[in-house]
Amino acid sequence: MSPGKTVPQAPIGITMGDAAGIGPEIIVKMLSSAPAASAVVYGDAGVLQDTARRLGLAVAISPIEHIDALPEQMPPGTLIVLNRRQPLPRNLPMGKLSAEAGRGAYDYLCHAIDDAVAGRLRAIVTAPLNKDAMHAGGIDFPGHTEILAERTGTTDYAMMLANPELRVILVTIHLALADIFKHITVENELATIRLAHKACLQAGVAQ
Repeated sequence: MSPGKTVPQAPIGITMGDAAGIGPEIIVKMLSSAPAASAVVYGDAGVLQDTARRLGLAVAISPIEHIDALPEQMPPGTLIVLNRRQPLPRNLPMGKLSAEAGRGAYDYLCHAIDDAVAGRLRAIVTAPLNKDAMHAGGIDFPGHTEILAERTGTTDYAMMLANPELRVILVTIHLALADIFKHITVENELATIRLAHKACLQAGVAQ
């Protein structure tokens, strides 16, 4: 993979996740008072507008068709939304499994990944997926990690959880409990340690 050069002014891409889940509510609450041009939501404008209305938040939705159409300045309380797929149904039931929402969540993530690889985003933040909804929508991935790896052509990858005090990298992810122990091998542990070392160096952690 040869990622494009990310410019400092590039926004953060926030993927809406499953429209029938908690993602839209988290995003609307988080961005209702944030500088608008600092983030682009990859999701469904109608779902986000309905969510803001349900929460009683005065949020303006500003749809764009391409990341290059991002305005330089927008008033606070504006959610810039990019969606390259058809709109979801406006009567989508919250908390219910939906194949359309599952497929949409996958498409939003893929579009954000593509823009990040091209250097049009400086980072991606993801709202939760629903694995069963994705499967119902014809997408056979267990989670974000595997989609990111497949979309970027990455074969050596793992999930890392990090904060300023602690970094944890997982040897296994998205496996049934009965299948975990067969994957805990010396080879897999060493490969994960090497990957953790490489990731920390890339993040500026020397030791």
